[in-house]
Amino acid sequence: MNVSKPDYMKTYILIPVLLSACLLMQAQIIKPHCHEEWVWLDGNYPCENYDEWVLVFEDEFDGDELDYSRWRNDYPWGRNLYCAPDVQYFTDGENIEVAEGFLKFIVKADSVYERVVPHWKDDDTLYCGNLPAGLNKRWFGYTSGMIFSRQQFIHGKFEIRCTVPEIGGLWPAFWLYGRCAQEIDVFEFMSDYNRPFFNNRKIDFTYHRKADCNDAKSMHCNYNRFFSSDMTLAPHTFSVEWDEHRIIWSVDGKEVLRKSKWFNSKEQEMFLCGPIAPGYYAVDRIFPSDDEPMSVIAGIGVRENPTASFPCQMDIDYIRVYQKINSIKTVRIRSNADIKGSTVAGKEIIVAGDSCMVHISRGEYLDLIARENIILDTGFSVERGVHFTARTPGIK
Repeated sequence: MNVSKPDYMKTYILIPVLLSACLLMQAQIIKPHCHEEWVWLDGNYPCENYDEWVLVFEDEFDGDELDYSRWRNDYPWGRNLYCAPDVQYFTDGENIEVAEGFLKFIVKADSVYERVVPHWKDDDTLYCGNLPAGLNKRWFGYTSGMIFSRQQFIHGKFEIRCTVPEIGGLWPAFWLYGRCAQEIDVFEFMSDYNRPFFNNRKIDFTYHRKADCNDAKSMHCNYNRFFSSDMTLAPHTFSVEWDEHRIIWSVDGKEVLRKSKWFNSKEQEMFLCGPIAPGYYAVDRIFPSDDEPMSVIAGIGVRENPTASFPCQMDIDYIRVYQKINSIKTVRIRSNADIKGSTVAGKEIIVAGDSCMVHISRGEYLDLIARENIILDTGFSVERGVHFTARTPGIK
């Protein structure tokens, strides 16, 4: 049950925050959570017993062309983030090259007159919320490349190794995205026009979503880190670990930031797991939903008035997704509603049976990974064109 935070607890927390406001700005101290809501908890909550990471998705880009069974070159809603300050047009593969084990996004200062949403009419008006954002067909001063995964995931470790060009108005990023504007930015470089020295050193780590899918705007939690060295001179590995309790960002294997979903009244992070003493607890109300799978996206945008030299490129060595298996858990898939994301993992997986029906439609993905057994029982069916795998990799 959601309740308001008691008055005595509000006073206890707010006074130190007000007294230290200037310190927060100067030292860039991170508050425990962005959008807290206080709820009453009391009882014993189920815990997951995870084993080690298991590789469930990877693309090493070792061929000579992009695997379009895995990726698309645009957002499902169009070829530009017209509600954001980016001015490039993502082409249908013309700005992508796969060679020598790398996927290359090539950014060009090309002028093109194209539709943002290809299947809409030229003179259709686009909107950001309730505000008009120009006509669908328009001029773009730059072209670039991006990839958007056809598969979706709930929880896991999401990793990319890549080299980005000198920033100067460019916007390279790797992120997760799902319904209700739910997003975790594994990394994004944001240009600082007033302090260009920091362009190649400042990296933003962000998550956001709509607290309710019917909300007009999403709510953001944004944190940036300044690195001592120029992060554009060599390849780096960026990753996010996300589960039901917290998000952990790492760069080159070293943790740089973590955000937890739950906190006690002393502002200490906690897991919603096992026996919880009765009381009020703070929950981050825009923490990514455990019921909304997300795709992975990589791309490089261009912001207004760039100072970068064109053409330039972002080189991706690999993209990998890991998930953890609960080796003592038998997973029963009795209907399509039991499938969250495109990957299901456990000790044993039983699909359909007992008069249950599970049908995977054309174009959908399902990857089953079990330590011991996978049982595809009566009532399970797939259409031609489904991307389906079932494997028992012998995980220790």
